[in-house]
Amino acid sequence: MGSGIAFTEATAVTGSITVYAQWRRNSSGDGGGTPGGGGGGTAAPVTTPKTEINTETNVEGNTATVTTKVTAAADSSSKAAAAVSLAQVSEAISKAVEETKKQGGGTETRVEIKVEASAGAAIIETSIPKEAVDEASKAGVGELTISTPVASITFDNDTLSALSKESAGDLKISTTRVDASSLSPEIRQTVGDRPVFDFNVTGGGKPISQFAGNVTVSVPYTPRESEDMNAIVIYYINDSGELEIVRDCVYDSTTGTVKFTTEHFSKYVVGYNKVSFNDVPESAWYRKAVTFIAA
Repeated sequence: MGSGIAFTEATAVTGSITVYAQWRRNSSGDGGGTPGGGGGGTAAPVTTPKTEINTETNVEGNTATVTTKVTAAADSSSKAAAAVSLAQVSEAISKAVEETKKQGGGTETRVEIKVEASAGAAIIETSIPKEAVDEASKAGVGELTISTPVASITFDNDTLSALSKESAGDLKISTTRVDASSLSPEIRQTVGDRPVFDFNVTGGGKPISQFAGNVTVSVPYTPRESEDMNAIVIYYINDSGELEIVRDCVYDSTTGTVKFTTEHFSKYVVGYNKVSFNDVPESAWYRKAVTFIAA
């Protein structure tokens, strides 16, 4: 315009973008030449480097897992949000499928999105593009895991396929530590001060609470000295505000988490339900199994 500078050439290079600018003096003789004075010519190229996507591949038994990491940005209200890009998920899926083929038949493909957030974050929300969910479903990914400091959530392929069809937009998964004081006195009397969690999934802003397949959840928990690990259980709070026990749950001392499988989301509570039997001595080889089943 008024500066008299005319851009006449641009070149793009795969992997990075290189721009060359060439200008000439206008008829009045002002504004021309190289920046800062001097004669006409070509400016030094400005290069924008290609963003690298870092992934980790792990093969254990008949499972090939590729992990990609994303950092959650925290706000002032103890909430952290992480946005996973389509490129990240696509890269992880591609490498997982490649590794599965390399390992041969019978190997399951898993993709993990590891969300890094501050330990003080009570709510962690992870956003995944709908296209990434579609791609994971079509690629036959056996499991998609979202790991956060609050909890880890794993969707199996049946659930991924249903979410792909049901979601009108991006998927948002939130894991929340709930303040136990918000529960009813009856529930607090049963669970005490043990952890309470709330899990939610939305697709395009629409809440999704029931799943077509299985969702596996792992929540961190440190047993008290007097607690029998086989009697640690998970309750969920039903629509009537009452506790119902989740039968498929187990405490893993190696990871320090309680793991359970569900087909729906709501509030979940870590509980303790030690049941003793007079005819089962402490030294009995089957005591742990009986304690677990009874709990």
